[in-house]
Amino acid sequence: MLCKARIYDPDTLQYDVEVEAPSISDAYTIIERREGVERKYIGAISVIDESSGGGSIDVGDMGGYLALGAIVFGLWLVIEYWWIVIPVAVIGGIGWFLKD
Repeated sequence: MLCKARIYDPDTLQYDVEVEAPSISDAYTIIERREGVERKYIGAISVIDESSGGGSIDVGDMGGYLALGAIVFGLWLVIEYWWIVIPVAVIGGIGWFLKD
């Protein structure tokens, strides 16, 4: 996971660092070694990205895929069964036009 932390070093200005680590405690260790600061100078670590390299699908994406699948399926039905769809559409159109 990608983590971000702020370093509060008394000798320099505060600055932000990003580190890729499997856990928060590993992120602290990597920052301590890479930046050469003690743990007390490292602020709270926040997780920027928890994905582990693979893509993830959330509920909105699943709804989009479902809608796309329904459209493709409907298009397939129209193309495959055009000899049924056209008369039903014509009869439905006449019925809708004459509904007064």
